[in-house]
Amino acid sequence: MFMKKLLLSTMMLAAGLFAANAAEETIQFTDWYGTATVSGIDAQGPKTQGDITVTFAKGNSQNAPAFNKALEVRLYGGKSADVLDGNTMTVEVPEGMLITSIYLEVGQVDKWGVMTADSGSVEEDADKNATWTGSASTVVLTANRNSADAGVSTQNRYKSMTVTYSQGEVTKCSAPRFNPAAGTYWGSVSVELTCNTDGATMYYTINDGAEQTYSAPIELAEAGTYEINAYAKKDGIDDSDVATATYVVSEPVQCSSIEDYIFNAESEGEGSMFEWTFPVTVVYTMPSYTYVRDEEGSAMLIYGSEVPAYESGDIIPAGIIGGFTNHNGLYEMQNVNVESFGEATSKGNGSPIVMTAGEITADDMNQVVYLDNVTLTWTPNEKYGDPEDIKLTDASGSVNAYDQYRWELEYPASGTLVDLICAVAIYKENVQVYPMQFIDASNEPAGVEGVVAGNTVVMTNADGIVVVAAEAAEVSVYTAAGQLVAAENVAAGETVIGVPAGFYVVKAGNTVAKVIVK
Repeated sequence: MFMKKLLLSTMMLAAGLFAANAAEETIQFTDWYGTATVSGIDAQGPKTQGDITVTFAKGNSQNAPAFNKALEVRLYGGKSADVLDGNTMTVEVPEGMLITSIYLEVGQVDKWGVMTADSGSVEEDADKNATWTGSASTVVLTANRNSADAGVSTQNRYKSMTVTYSQGEVTKCSAPRFNPAAGTYWGSVSVELTCNTDGATMYYTINDGAEQTYSAPIELAEAGTYEINAYAKKDGIDDSDVATATYVVSEPVQCSSIEDYIFNAESEGEGSMFEWTFPVTVVYTMPSYTYVRDEEGSAMLIYGSEVPAYESGDIIPAGIIGGFTNHNGLYEMQNVNVESFGEATSKGNGSPIVMTAGEITADDMNQVVYLDNVTLTWTPNEKYGDPEDIKLTDASGSVNAYDQYRWELEYPASGTLVDLICAVAIYKENVQVYPMQFIDASNEPAGVEGVVAGNTVVMTNADGIVVVAAEAAEVSVYTAAGQLVAAENVAAGETVIGVPAGFYVVKAGNTVAKVIVK
């Protein structure tokens, strides 16, 4: 009986000590990442709040962890039906502390996968909130495709995370962490070291060279392989374990045009990086989508919210570095090197190409086009109300359209006659367009017959825009995206303003007209 009482007292004392040293930290992912435009959050490195450090990584998924418009972290499952494990989320506390539980609060439930951990156990409630329990200083959670439906791409969405942990005595430094993660990089890479032990000093070697004290990011500029070994040290506690990361710096494949880029990308396969040795002109931008054309007229979509903000007509200088993805038939530059995007040097022709619905083919992939006087028909999605079964029809034929819901475009009523700017896309060999801007079709664009308003006539011919003014006037010519391409003070009589083929809005004095130059 005495021994039972002693054992019970000891257990109660231990429980009391744990309760006294237990801590809880709730992390709102909204506070960490701020806006819904952030994507690829694994590339932004470890985030720390209190004693908790969290690192996201792409893992074996097609997509990196990202933030969506509902302000939720998205963790994707594996990249294919036979590779189920995908994005990872590593949660860490300093040495001497132990995580005992992690609670993940879900956001929207859609295409849900399975969460697993490298230790302990994970359970989900009826609402898909996940709870990890165990005892570890580092916990790696992995988003997986559901093996029961491995063909469906999955993503788990979480709004917040609550970590419960014991605040024991810190007796050993935490090992340094590397950002970005080890791997192959095209072009120079800047490696940052962080340590979860407050006040620790980090030391590192490169390829077994001389030991150096870490004080600034490690710059790896030359092509080659670099093995970095790092550890942390602080007076009064033990040194950390040695952490190792290997970086391979490779030269990107140089391309002389967009057609050359496509040729090289299809030859090299996905995973390589490419450098554009030519400038491109921005034609149109939408959230996470930047459409460009080269001097030969070929077009490409640069995908990613990390791409710098440009305006239509901006010329981006040579040197853009990025990867290549064939996304269900649609060619995209992805995984871009943000530092490779220079400031716009000047303005070029950012006008959409004027086409009819029936003219659009797969050869026009990624071109931004202007459709004049087409009938828009669509039906609302039963679940969300978003437009679907969208079709654009004119006398030449029709083309299907797909609503990029994240663009939050307001659609006119079904059956409406519209003008619109759209991007040509491919989905599983089927041609479609992404609507980008609807324009009131009641003000008909002018052809050679011209538009008369007040005492001014605006028309077009083979040389450009013709303005016939009764008196001197200031004339401004804009693309449909609002880019000013010409501004002249014209005298009374006829003046020709030379512009490339495309759609334009002309303001001449108090006259505003839409014209199409063919």
